[in-house]
Amino acid sequence: MLTLMLLRRLSAPAAAFVLSIVLSGPIKGNTWQRVQPPDGGFAVLLPGTPEVSSEPINTPVGPATMHTYIVSNGSEGYMASYTDSLVPLDPQRALDGARNGALGKGRLISETRISLDGAPGRLFVIQIGEMQYTAKVYVVGRRLYQTATVTKGQGSLSPTAQSFLDSFRFTR
Repeated sequence: MLTLMLLRRLSAPAAAFVLSIVLSGPIKGNTWQRVQPPDGGFAVLLPGTPEVSSEPINTPVGPATMHTYIVSNGSEGYMASYTDSLVPLDPQRALDGARNGALGKGRLISETRISLDGAPGRLFVIQIGEMQYTAKVYVVGRRLYQTATVTKGQGSLSPTAQSFLDSFRFTR
């Protein structure tokens, strides 16, 4: 029941991420894994071995492919992703779109403008039923980078979730 309610409130990529958390078992592996895709332009530490996927998505500027790296344990989930646009992105519009896409029918708890190595970004927290979605999103040229955590309940992030979000770095 909770899963169906959440899925109706989310965009397709966010819904798939939340569903993977709700249906998953224990985190695969028990050590931090450095993920640095050859063409990704970033590195991040994930608390386990990620499931890797590439999915076509529709965006306001046309079709794209979202490359995701997900680790989940049933109560917390961690996702790093990147998506390339066919056209250069307006950073603020792209960041607004990422927030709105994740928001669905959830409630925006907070939003802060951030940056990393000069790249504009946003940190936002969304409450979706009993789940809290926390994301850092950055735009560089035609690429949108995202790191996100999903946790049951609300409030402060666990030390693992905070370490994951803080580990993201550009490699280009």
